[in-house]
Amino acid sequence: MERCFSHRDDGAVACENVEKEVAMITSDIGMMLWHGPSKCGKSSLAFQYAFDLVRTATPQGVADMSSSKASDPLPYVVLVCHESMRSMPERFVPINPCEACQTPMKSGRDVLHWERVRMKYLRNASQLCHFACSLHVLGGRPIALIVDDFDLFWQDEPGTDAALFRCLALLKETMEFMHRVHGMGHVVVISSTAAYSKDERHRLRRWFSLLLELVPGIVSIMLLLRATMYMADASHPQAFAMQEELPAPPFSTSVAIRDWAAYLPHFPVPYRVLYHFEPNARNHDGCFRFLHAG
Repeated sequence: MERCFSHRDDGAVACENVEKEVAMITSDIGMMLWHGPSKCGKSSLAFQYAFDLVRTATPQGVADMSSSKASDPLPYVVLVCHESMRSMPERFVPINPCEACQTPMKSGRDVLHWERVRMKYLRNASQLCHFACSLHVLGGRPIALIVDDFDLFWQDEPGTDAALFRCLALLKETMEFMHRVHGMGHVVVISSTAAYSKDERHRLRRWFSLLLELVPGIVSIMLLLRATMYMADASHPQAFAMQEELPAPPFSTSVAIRDWAAYLPHFPVPYRVLYHFEPNARNHDGCFRFLHAG
């Protein structure tokens, strides 16, 4: 989860805001679903995660195409947004460094990584499905496809289960293509929590091996003392937590008991990353910052 904030880069930097160290997930998580309420920073998280994927996948010492072999193109990530968001670039709030370890540190190379986050605007689910089927014709080395505001693509489309499942199946095929051809392949779908019920989201685990939820966070008293931006109540409207969404153990039937293995958590329970997010406004810039993990 720290990678969504480019926090500590490779995890080697010590940070007072990390209470519990969590090893990198060893299982191959090709598809993820993130969901959260309005104005919790979903788009900014998607943008920062795309940057981190590009940065991590770029060979050390290689900064641009002039330094790379023509036969080994540099990786890039495609970030798909709904057409209605084209005129709202202000929804992307840049990450601020962690107050404890000062990561991520800005670098002159950052712009070269950002250039390989390719934006694509589409109108509906039909266009999204067509684009997923056509990703192979883009050329180069795509390593991830991130779909922001997934629920908006279905506003003018028949919201049947069959259409939804077909779209997710195509996204999974796209992920498998990237992994097979380019050695890396990720698909991240980001949605509003209100778009799908908890039961509906867990039925989607056929495609998504990891579900992450963004929820209002509670700032601890110790964190209040450390972070001067929180001066009063332990509950703050601009604090959010990213955590793995888990269902209640389905112990009602023998079949459910056998299926429980599919819901074994990827992260220690409980584990969450707390962050501060304030959207951009007309009179002031927003704020997006890693606060605490543990």
